Amino acid sequence: MVHKDTVVVLELYWQAGINEYWLVDVRGERPRFDILRRGATHYVSTRKQAGWVKSNVFGRSCQLTQQADALGHPEFTLEMR
Repeated sequence: MVHKDTVVVLELYWQAGINEYWLVDVRGERPRFDILRRGATHYVSTRKQAGWVKSNVFGRSCQLTQQADALGHPEFTLEMR
């Protein structure tokens, strides 16, 4: 992930009082999907359970999956339960 998303924007969202910050990085072999929640002094990573991560804002668990389309290009789906 780039510095802008993991440091600069993260700090701006913290200062603005945003309760959750979602990070998605699909550049590697597997997509990375993290939900950071506002802690007392900084954002903390939400623990995943069997690949699912809970959003307190939406009150649901989420999972980012990757498949290939008919041409072999990656397609991503955000599943919620």
